[in-house]
Amino acid sequence: MVHIASRHPTARLPAPPPPPPRPPADLPLPLLPPPSLTSLLLAAVASSPSLPHLRHIHALVVRLPVPPPSVPFLLSRLLRRLAALPPPPPRAPLRYAAAVFSSLSPPDPFLATALLRFAHLTQPPLETFRLFSWLRRARGGELPFLPFAFSPLAKSAAAARSLPAAAAAHAVSILLGGFDKHRFVENSLIGAYVACGDVGAARKVFDDMMVKDEISWTNIVVAYSKSRDMGSAEEVFVQCPVKDMVAWTAMVTGYAQNAMPVKALEVFEQMAAAGMAVDEVSLTGAISACAQLGAVRRAAWVHEIAERNGFGRNVVVGSGLVDMYAKCGLIDEACRVFDGMQEKNVYTYSSMIVGLASHGRANDAIALFNDMF
Repeated sequence: MVHIASRHPTARLPAPPPPPPRPPADLPLPLLPPPSLTSLLLAAVASSPSLPHLRHIHALVVRLPVPPPSVPFLLSRLLRRLAALPPPPPRAPLRYAAAVFSSLSPPDPFLATALLRFAHLTQPPLETFRLFSWLRRARGGELPFLPFAFSPLAKSAAAARSLPAAAAAHAVSILLGGFDKHRFVENSLIGAYVACGDVGAARKVFDDMMVKDEISWTNIVVAYSKSRDMGSAEEVFVQCPVKDMVAWTAMVTGYAQNAMPVKALEVFEQMAAAGMAVDEVSLTGAISACAQLGAVRRAAWVHEIAERNGFGRNVVVGSGLVDMYAKCGLIDEACRVFDGMQEKNVYTYSSMIVGLASHGRANDAIALFNDMF
């Protein structure tokens, strides 16, 4: 048998390559693999305490080998953190936020949406519309908008209580891609029209929706309640496939504010029976209804619910309870609630003073008035 080695006596197997050097523990940031670099930058943005620190992170995003698809997301997070910083100047720096957007080429629609959201959160309401006009002109009008971009416009119109601005947000959402048919845009438009007092326009958007969600139904209930049309509010409320706390609260407060205390308490009882959580607003509506009726037993029941749900020390609820007990003829109970409150406001004192005076305790009312000062 012939051995191969004997035919090639000088053959040698190649030596294995040397193992790669182990990276040092203190590897500089620029040499980290891109996914780790993105994660580190995101963590740095989330914990950034100041504008100068964010500017430094922005410089790192520009200079380091961040994967291009991650850059818009990183910069959008930077804008979100910038909006959350306590503003040292009167307003958060919109000019710098716009520079963050402009640092990316070509312009990114996701980052444009983040910039509009930043403006909505930090600037006077109509400033968002001026920024939107600037974005439309940016890069020769080539920037496409995402549906999410129109929600800050509608919310800004709602904050300004400007019906022309709400109509403008509605119009551009149609003109720039038919985004008015996206559900979250529709809900934002309904909210804007409700805030501006145009229930008819809000109802038209609602009726044209292909798919309605919990927010859609609740917005219309709130719209009718605020406009004092409790008949229409009840009609929509009954049809709601899912009733959330906001819808229940709108009905309770709507009936109470429109001098329909019996209906307010009926709905509040149904709300409690359905296992819905109560909040400060719904409790205040029920308390107001009890005060209007002078209903002693129901007053005690509402008070018990307030205590059970942790609102016993709430200054708004407590002030309402003082007023309620005084109007129900239980001035001693009103005094007990008043004395047990750790925080009091002008309404608390006013309710107690009026209650004492109406029950023939003028000297106590005067003494309490003097204690206010």
